[in-house]
Amino acid sequence: MVRRTARPEGVPTVERQLLTIADIARHLGLPESTVRYYRDRFADFIPSVGEGRGRRYPPEALDVFRTIADAMRSGAPKDEVEAALRARFALTVGPDSSSHRSNAAAAVLRGLLADVVEEAVERRTEALRDELRRLREELVATREALARQAEQEEAREDRLVARMRELLEERRRRRRWWWPWG
Repeated sequence: MVRRTARPEGVPTVERQLLTIADIARHLGLPESTVRYYRDRFADFIPSVGEGRGRRYPPEALDVFRTIADAMRSGAPKDEVEAALRARFALTVGPDSSSHRSNAAAAVLRGLLADVVEEAVERRTEALRDELRRLREELVATREALARQAEQEEAREDRLVARMRELLEERRRRRRWWWPWG
């Protein structure tokens, strides 16, 4: 897979060829699942570009995979394979170099984020509790004020009713029995 692009002057150049897991598996004659297993197990030694389905490997990664495959076929344990890789290849450094490091960093960030969110929720919950306490106190005070006002209104009504009765009684006393209009 060679891509040709045009330079600004119009002279074509060949860009560096990047391989997929399928390409590497085909070159080595291995199943893709085996190559993925090697990639995940020895990620620190395998150079790559990108992440996820877009991850690609430079041609130098083929030598790393070939070394891993040869060592695994001979039955070497992981530690010996890593020692052989360390002696022959440099560790890859970068954000895409190790899914394990990326996962660990993501776990640390998730933990920190969880702590920050928990603290924010606690602060917000405490503020809401204080607000609820204040509103309850305000409600009790309002109920008491309404009860006092209701008592005052009832007393006023009682006074008005009593006064109306007095007026009606006084009117009845003044009324003449022979006068037809009250």
